[in-house]
Amino acid sequence: MQYIFQHHDRDKFHVKLCSLLKWDEVQNIQDESDDYVIWPVESPEKLANQIQEDDLDILVVLCGYAGTDQISQILSLRPAPTQVSYIGFQTSSGAPYFRT
Repeated sequence: MQYIFQHHDRDKFHVKLCSLLKWDEVQNIQDESDDYVIWPVESPEKLANQIQEDDLDILVVLCGYAGTDQISQILSLRPAPTQVSYIGFQTSSGAPYFRT
């Protein structure tokens, strides 16, 4: 996963990587992105508002339901126009806030 971001056309995409947790071993992933932030989760509503303020067109969730239950709470608020799950839960979640 860590090298996939280097293949995005930077004239067409701004790659912003966001994490809910601070990782010690993500330097190479950070280097592949245009912008890397750690989003602290004070509440699902506050983070959904932050995502909307960041004006993301596509939100790709890598942990799916394997992460934290806050992920589903945040995504149910539909903070981005297109939300997809990748890697963490590769089949349909059945949730209306994910595209399949």
